[in-house]
Amino acid sequence: MEVRSFRSHWLVRVLLCIPPLAAVVAGFIDAGFWLAVPVAMIPLFAAILDEVRFTKDELLIRGLFKSARLARQDVDHARFDYRPLGAFLEIYRRDGQVVRFQRVPKMTSSELSGDPPPPDSLAYKITKWAQTGELPEG
Repeated sequence: MEVRSFRSHWLVRVLLCIPPLAAVVAGFIDAGFWLAVPVAMIPLFAAILDEVRFTKDELLIRGLFKSARLARQDVDHARFDYRPLGAFLEIYRRDGQVVRFQRVPKMTSSELSGDPPPPDSLAYKITKWAQTGELPEG
């Protein structure tokens, strides 16, 4: 079975290792900083667990607090939207339900201002996959 997976960039995961290491060093200097270690690890865990996986007939989205497995025939289209708590990837199902995941589009994207998603956007890849069944490149 062919699988395409999209994860956080490796550089992001490496850079997110710095705050927990700094918290450990600060914990050796002052014992009150040991409580900062678990808090500093939350973004690192979120980046490690963050994944979007495509197969021929299934979409799997994993996050820190939420995961979903959607069949291709159930997905209509996807788009990014801005809500008060941040940017969300909204996946519209054919039955009218909307599945939301807190994801941010690429920094060069203008999707949040209402423009259509460019071909390198995750929302575009999900929509094209749902319509054609072709696994996205990249």
